[in-house]
Amino acid sequence: KLQFLYLIEQGGWAGVGIVLMTRRRPAAAAWLLLLLGGPGALGQDECATGGDATCAAAVPPQTCDDPNPANAGDWVCLCTPPATGPQGPQGAAQGCLLNECAATCPTCVASTCSSVGQACDDTAGPGENELGDWFCECVGPRDGRAMRAAATCTIDECVATCNTCAGTSCTGATPAQTCRDPNDAAGPVTTSLYDWVCECTGIRTGTKEAQRADCELDECDAACMATDCPGATCCAGTTCASAPLSAQDCEDPSPADTSLNDWVCKCAGGRVGEAEAAQAACEMDECTVTSATWAGTTCSAATQDCEDRGALETETNDWWCLCRAPLSGEAMTAAVVTCELDECTADKALCGSCAGTTCSDKGQGCTDTDKAVGATMTWECRCNPPGVGVQANAFVAACSLDECTEMDPACTTCAKGACGTDQDCGDPDPTTASLDDWECACRAPTTGTGLRALAACVIDECLETCTTCAMNACSGAAPVQDCRDADQRAELAGRSNWECTCRAPSVGAQTNGRASCALNECTASPCATCEMDQCEGIGQTCTDMVQTDQVLGDWECACRAPFVGTATAAAATCELDECTAVCATCEQD
Repeated sequence: KLQFLYLIEQGGWAGVGIVLMTRRRPAAAAWLLLLLGGPGALGQDECATGGDATCAAAVPPQTCDDPNPANAGDWVCLCTPPATGPQGPQGAAQGCLLNECAATCPTCVASTCSSVGQACDDTAGPGENELGDWFCECVGPRDGRAMRAAATCTIDECVATCNTCAGTSCTGATPAQTCRDPNDAAGPVTTSLYDWVCECTGIRTGTKEAQRADCELDECDAACMATDCPGATCCAGTTCASAPLSAQDCEDPSPADTSLNDWVCKCAGGRVGEAEAAQAACEMDECTVTSATWAGTTCSAATQDCEDRGALETETNDWWCLCRAPLSGEAMTAAVVTCELDECTADKALCGSCAGTTCSDKGQGCTDTDKAVGATMTWECRCNPPGVGVQANAFVAACSLDECTEMDPACTTCAKGACGTDQDCGDPDPTTASLDDWECACRAPTTGTGLRALAACVIDECLETCTTCAMNACSGAAPVQDCRDADQRAELAGRSNWECTCRAPSVGAQTNGRASCALNECTASPCATCEMDQCEGIGQTCTDMVQTDQVLGDWECACRAPFVGTATAAAATCELDECTAVCATCEQD
């Protein structure tokens, strides 16, 4: 029974028949096998009779399958899972495929790619014998693949489309700029984003990361052409270098792409000057450059200074040498000067032997009789006409000039008859050291002087002697009177207006004559004959009977009532008649 069950499991019912036949009737079994046409005809699994060995010999080994053991020749080799593919009838299967990206096997990728967000690709070698040839591939805009491992992904932000990519930031500029991902050569990794760079093209320079570059254009660059500035004027070209007299340097002070046509030609080779967008009008100091026609050291070698009168480089051979102070000399174009020392005009601070202002301070001229450079103290002061006098060597001259008598037109300070015929002219200091000090003086009996002009003459008729003068009329008789001339003009309108005035304590005045003076000896003070309080002092009254200075000592004192009595020029002796008077002790009727 056990053999039967085993045969059923291993070989099917055909195996059972074979066993039974061979045990009971060996001859009959052989007949049955022949009748069925061999082992298969007897219902035997052909995999067990050679198919398994055939399939197992495949590389890699395959599995044998006999789908119908009753039929002969229908066994097949099957691809060993997880490989898939067509069956191989009565032989090894051909074209077995094994997708290592999807299957589970020792060499399969499993989650190696998907765990890092990458795709797996086994299309390059899908055969079951082509194992370990799968790749992880980057997805999206990223590039990169790796065999049997996660790929190192790259992204060229200049060409890809992504949130951090350049897009048209560079290419959309005018003129267009190029985009470069600085990590592109090694493969920009996903951790290096937003690092693309816009780079200026052509002769423009400049880069900027993650945005459009601010390009610079050196308009002095020889390669700069008008086509580099569409719609604008730019580029110096050879304008500076082709300057007619000497090449000029070109400089672009602001090379910004937005600042065009601002290049500058600058003079070179010792020349100075510049001009914007044009050749410069250069200036050149011929005194600093040595050449056939330029001064160089010509002047300095002769201890002289050099001056270039024409600054432009087109004005050549116009320099001259100048003597250095205190020396002087007439300059000559393009030649050394013959210098001299004029001690009259040289600066005293630079020449100790020179005159300085010694002569001019005295109104005199100065002459240097020997102007040779080695001759010193040869100057002398000379009187300026019309002044006359003797000059002195290295000293002031003694010059005289009477400004009242000198009529020389050269004398601008002289009177020249300015005093007329009625006044006299006088020069108080007739030397050239004191000019413009003449004066007109009035003639007697008038008085007065006028500096550099006619005098305003006056006459005091009280003091002078003249036909209209007082002539002692006031002071010539007693008592003496004072004379006063209120209008002292010398003209007739101011004549005969003097007056005598009484001296105090007398009062009174008289024009053109002696005054009649009034004198009240009772009130006047002081005077020799006055009352001087002799009456009032003892309670008496004073009365001056004739109040003139011609009648003196005629005042009298009078007793006050009820007393009676008078006295001339003295206090009165007073009497009281108590029978007739009115008083406290009187009889009172």
